[in-house]
Amino acid sequence: MPNGVGRALRDGLAAASGDYILLMDCDFQHILPELTGLFEAAHQGADVAIGSRFSRDSVLLNYPFTKILANRIFHLAARILFWKYLRDLTNNLKLMKKEVARNIHLESDDFAANAETGLQPLLLGYKVVEVPISWINRSVDMGFSSFNLNQTGPNYLKVFFRLFVRRFMGKEVVLPASKQPNPDTP
Repeated sequence: MPNGVGRALRDGLAAASGDYILLMDCDFQHILPELTGLFEAAHQGADVAIGSRFSRDSVLLNYPFTKILANRIFHLAARILFWKYLRDLTNNLKLMKKEVARNIHLESDDFAANAETGLQPLLLGYKVVEVPISWINRSVDMGFSSFNLNQTGPNYLKVFFRLFVRRFMGKEVVLPASKQPNPDTP
């Protein structure tokens, strides 16, 4: 991950040209036939459909307890501070309309960009729905994830509080492109 997940997502969103844009990790943790649920949600009017690992109908296999705990704390805080009830805004499996992709601006370079792709559309007033999915942790022969909760967790909190402060202060939740920091300058 030399350039980071956030940079990859920014580049991908900028290059995408379809009416809908699918975001997903390519590490074989998602069951591909379940993607149909995301497309069904979009067909039924969702602006953003998120694959939820934590809905009542989801199946998790070998999901680390520390990541479950961190996810639950993040979403509890989102419910309290934003008055929004969703269970898995931070999952990278998302299908969004092109309009949504053009109106969000990711500021994080690492995994915390996944929180931005979930929170920003929600705070901008788009219809965000969750679709239950199954999640399977990769096996040893598939390699190891570069996600490190100790390194990335604080960045998720920075995203959360940055958006909360902007909203609380009556500022734009999402910075316009002209005010975005240039990730290519030191």
